[in-house]
Amino acid sequence: MVITSEGNVIIDTGMPSHPGMTNIPEHKELLDQASDNPVTHIIASHAHADHFANADAWLDDNPNAKVIAHWEFVHNQEYLKDLLPFQMPRNHIFYPNDVPNLPRTGYKLLKKVLPQIEPDVLVDNGQTYKFSQGGVDFIVYPTPGAEGSDGVSVWLPQHKILFTGDLFGHIFGMWPNFSTMRGERARYPRPYIDSLNLVLELEPEMLIPSHFYPIMGKAFIRSITEKTRDAVAYVDEAVVDGMNDGKDVYQLMKEIQLPDDLKLNEVHGKVSWGVKSIWESYSSMFHLNSANEMYPVPVSDIYDDVYGLIGAPEKILVKAEALIASGELEQALHLIEIMNIAEPENKKAIQIKINILDKMLVRSEGANHHEKMFLSRLIDKEKERL
Repeated sequence: MVITSEGNVIIDTGMPSHPGMTNIPEHKELLDQASDNPVTHIIASHAHADHFANADAWLDDNPNAKVIAHWEFVHNQEYLKDLLPFQMPRNHIFYPNDVPNLPRTGYKLLKKVLPQIEPDVLVDNGQTYKFSQGGVDFIVYPTPGAEGSDGVSVWLPQHKILFTGDLFGHIFGMWPNFSTMRGERARYPRPYIDSLNLVLELEPEMLIPSHFYPIMGKAFIRSITEKTRDAVAYVDEAVVDGMNDGKDVYQLMKEIQLPDDLKLNEVHGKVSWGVKSIWESYSSMFHLNSANEMYPVPVSDIYDDVYGLIGAPEKILVKAEALIASGELEQALHLIEIMNIAEPENKKAIQIKINILDKMLVRSEGANHHEKMFLSRLIDKEKERL
């Protein structure tokens, strides 16, 4: 909340309260205690519900407040709400303390009550929206970034403060999460680079993101922003060069690494995932490796046949354990999953799968939140089966 003598401006509103979810509206109560001035503007940094879904509470108290968002906000808000029963169980895997564990019917009910907002002002790419009140100038810039194509940032030029929403993701200085494991539209590298160049052009002395703490210091902000921009540009260029050289996506996922001076925290996204996301955002889901890419028949549909041809399950188990011993965990997992489908109750196969996933988790060192949570969830599911 930015307090001015002529009213206050709210940048992101938090979530409404729903059964089983964090009671975030106390954040509004705290801001109300800080100032009881009327709210003149509500700015939604992007269409994730934790950033806008409590707007109604503010609008109930301030019906004349103007709501500002990116022009893509409206349909991003719609598709995310439409897919809520699909996405929420996936979100629960990664954020079990924040997302309720409901049956699918419960998520469908939640979909009906999750609020949507209708912005009064939509800011398109290449545009800005400016207003002043109480001697404070506000400039709303479109900044598509690490959390979607509909990002906006709010610049206070007199104060050299930039409210960035999730432009940098959840952690300042992290590799951007171009393709989320929970399942959303891909985020594109080149508009993101343009957004980072805007930050450099503005030369802020403070960044206020929507999660965690303010980032202080003009030189520090410039340094990390330049590093993030150059890292993204490096990987984008490497993917394009690799595609033009005829390399497939899996080869590039293995090969492309950031140089030491551009390495970023990989707490949410990973460079290898970014490589795949960039590849597919440029070339679509078709890799032209097999005609079966065109048809609705996954390779797992022939696992029973493969298993029957092998003849003896011990051969699969022995080979899987040999691959584990040589550190080829992905190959071992591919192999043991044949067994898991052909003989789903085979305890030895389930134990081997748990061993593979355990070793993957140890190898990851828990550095990436999504990798850690997904592997942990898979391990728990296999233990339940056992």
